[in-house]
Amino acid sequence: MHKNITLLFAIMTLVANAQDESFKDKIYLNNGSVLNGKLIKYNMADTVYFAISDIEIMRFPGNIVKKVKMSSSSTSEEEFFKFRYPTWYIRTQVSMLYSKSNQGMSLTVSGGYQFNYWLAAGIGAGIDNYYTAEGQNIYPVFGEIRASLFKKNKTPYFAMRTGYGFISPDEKSGQSYAKGSFLFNPVFGYRMGGGRPNIDLFAGARFQSARYTTNDSWSTSQKNIDFRRYDIGLGMNF
Repeated sequence: MHKNITLLFAIMTLVANAQDESFKDKIYLNNGSVLNGKLIKYNMADTVYFAISDIEIMRFPGNIVKKVKMSSSSTSEEEFFKFRYPTWYIRTQVSMLYSKSNQGMSLTVSGGYQFNYWLAAGIGAGIDNYYTAEGQNIYPVFGEIRASLFKKNKTPYFAMRTGYGFISPDEKSGQSYAKGSFLFNPVFGYRMGGGRPNIDLFAGARFQSARYTTNDSWSTSQKNIDFRRYDIGLGMNF
């Protein structure tokens, strides 16, 4: 009788320990709550299924989950992948066009489609001012492609924009003729989160040319400019 009681107690202890081991995952919510349990699964609809006991499974929308800490994971914490795809996007970015001798600013808006977690493509337009002065505005119209390196909320990416920069002569500055050229704009960046909106930082190069004819009361002059600028800025994706 004593041996049977001891054996029963040992079995109950093993079962309890096994249950404790299987419910050591942690889910962290955006409101600061932390729950212990077991991660069952999460799907592409951004839904987390999390068991807090053998009979109770809770469903959490992805937009309220900050991260999940897996007890069996090789990493101490796993952030829930919130980046949405496939979906349409709108992107606004501002950047400084820098060179040793001059600097300007650029503002663009683009829209397109995020095909999967790593590839997006779209079209856009904006205004570039390479000298931050009147009569130096160029209006680019471009196509863009962006490729993320990893399936993570925070990830490096590569982007390319190419198109044409249009110029309208500024009569106040004496310009009688102005013509733009093709735009070439490769950058490397880093996305800082997967929610909406999400922000990224980037740095790259901007290649653009312009031709101006200027008249004054004495003469007519022509000027061809090849812009070669560093492009450093911030983007916001909706």
